[in-house]
Amino acid sequence: TTSTDLKALVLKFVELCNILDRMKADPSSVSARPSAEEARGGLGVCGAVLTLLRGATLLMDEVDLLLHPLKSELNFPVGVKKPLDLTASSGNAAGGTRWEMAFHLLDGLVTACGGAVPCELAGSVRGQALIRRLAEAVAAGSKANLIQRYPHLVLLNQELYHTALKPVLAEWLVLWFRTRRAVPMRDEETLAFLLQPPGRGGGCVCADTLDDEVVKSLNLGTDLLHVVLPFVLAK
Repeated sequence: TTSTDLKALVLKFVELCNILDRMKADPSSVSARPSAEEARGGLGVCGAVLTLLRGATLLMDEVDLLLHPLKSELNFPVGVKKPLDLTASSGNAAGGTRWEMAFHLLDGLVTACGGAVPCELAGSVRGQALIRRLAEAVAAGSKANLIQRYPHLVLLNQELYHTALKPVLAEWLVLWFRTRRAVPMRDEETLAFLLQPPGRGGGCVCADTLDDEVVKSLNLGTDLLHVVLPFVLAK
């Protein structure tokens, strides 16, 4: 078979699941075709084929194209359009927490490399101290040929990031949480959470006692620090 056929099968399965979910929630929001019976029948057929394929062996040529996150036909939106978590404007985060948090981390590194201090932290003694520590870590990494400074900062050694940069960046991110009063926790608790690898931060604080948005923000900060930022800096 072809990759297009396999993708079409998966998309049809997802589409039928979505139709049945919408019928259950609000029958009037779904057109008469297909009917619930037809949708369940099609879902059964798709499920049987997918179950068969799960036990099969797949040979793929040019896997980089077939699974490309931006080009793959599996990226096919269905259902009601909804914004990503933490992208809606709220409080002081004009563009949404998801973007503001990432830019705050990058601002710290840009400032440590000689850029201007963010306006909201220009008078912060703690912020200035963290920038100096970041600048010292970047300078030490550059001297050891573990960081490239020109034409822009490039991380050449992942161990340096996790041992020298990440702890300071985590404190820098705690400062962001504090200025926005985003988490009802002490700074030490927030820092301990952020320094835990993704998925293991629950050992620092009971998530059941926190608001859903707070937990999402903490998890986002952890992912940015441990996964996204070291990947971006290496480019």
